[in-house]
Amino acid sequence: MRSGESTVHVKWDENTVLLAGGALNNLAYLSLVKNNVDKNVIPKIVEIIAETSLELADGEIMNVGFEKRIDVTENEYFEMIKKKQGL
Repeated sequence: MRSGESTVHVKWDENTVLLAGGALNNLAYLSLVKNNVDKNVIPKIVEIIAETSLELADGEIMNVGFEKRIDVTENEYFEMIKKKQGL
């Protein structure tokens, strides 16, 4: 559950999560092209999208790794949460 709603991987399945994430990422790039975004700011927006995507992936990798550990520190846990939320 997240914010009182079932998470995507619970409501559907893992493959749907991966496909939905990829689709949302591509929609962000399409939005830049189709909405007359100032060409001077597109590189910075792409950089932000790419960095955020990498942070989300790193957070999920941390989460998977934590499932095999019993010594996860509070700081590690909060860093994982921060990354998974794209903060």
